[in-house]
Amino acid sequence: MKKILILGANSYIGTSFRKYLTTEYPEQYIVDTVSLRGDAWRRMDWSGYESILNVTGKAHADISSLTEEQKQEYYAVNCDLAREAAEKAIADGAKQYIYLSSIIVYGDSSNSKKPVHITAKTKPAPSNFYGDSKWQAEQKLQELFAQKQTADTRLAILRLPMIYGPGCKGNYRTLQKMAQKLPLFPTYHNERSVLRIEHLAEYLRTLVDSGEEGLFWPQDETYRSTPDMIFELAEKAEVGIFSENRLAVIIRVSLAQRRKLPLDERMERVPVEAVFRIAHLKHAERYVPLRKARVFADFKHRSVLSQR
Repeated sequence: MKKILILGANSYIGTSFRKYLTTEYPEQYIVDTVSLRGDAWRRMDWSGYESILNVTGKAHADISSLTEEQKQEYYAVNCDLAREAAEKAIADGAKQYIYLSSIIVYGDSSNSKKPVHITAKTKPAPSNFYGDSKWQAEQKLQELFAQKQTADTRLAILRLPMIYGPGCKGNYRTLQKMAQKLPLFPTYHNERSVLRIEHLAEYLRTLVDSGEEGLFWPQDETYRSTPDMIFELAEKAEVGIFSENRLAVIIRVSLAQRRKLPLDERMERVPVEAVFRIAHLKHAERYVPLRKARVFADFKHRSVLSQR
């Protein structure tokens, strides 16, 4: 049985991943969770774990009204604490350290006047301190593992798009509230990369089993449209909501100005050396109208991390 340690108590992704493993793969994994608050975690022995999954982080709720002191907390948690945990993983001899970064390292596309198409050649360009804290964490982790080339621990960084699914917070929670309260919604066209929580859980399981290192961009096979997700959520909540084309321009501009929902934020899907495929999940039918859900892993970018 593989042993996995999740860093971050009560996190949505960590809790969902643990539940997924115990439900779908009973008696195949031993999953423990520890909080990085305080110093108790520093006294633990991580040597028996194949994978350390760091889901600890401060999310980007409403970053427009934060003080400078609050902003520094993002760097302390998302960046400094992530490196400290990685140092312990290396020192204790864990086989793999997985850090969850974000698509936000490429910048916020909310105010973009044209679609933002992210490819393997797109360079990170954070547009706010939240994105910068994630980007700095990636760089510090890469530097750390480059210095520890003799260590057995491998580094895997995932740049995640918007995560969605039952109980999800963040932008998805905003969509849920809109679907339940708005009497109508414009049918404007936009696209963004998204990743359902069950698909992420299966991807993480596969990544743990492989023990791979590298920089990864997991996402669902199909780009999602904000109106489509709104209408699906309204149907699930049994709330009537009407489409209105004439409001499209007004709502689009309003959302961009408030910087709540990116208008277009897509990561390119390019065939690469290794592709993880996820079988169609029975509980994903309502939200993801796909015959199969596919998640891509790009191993070509291992060169930016420590070489083995």
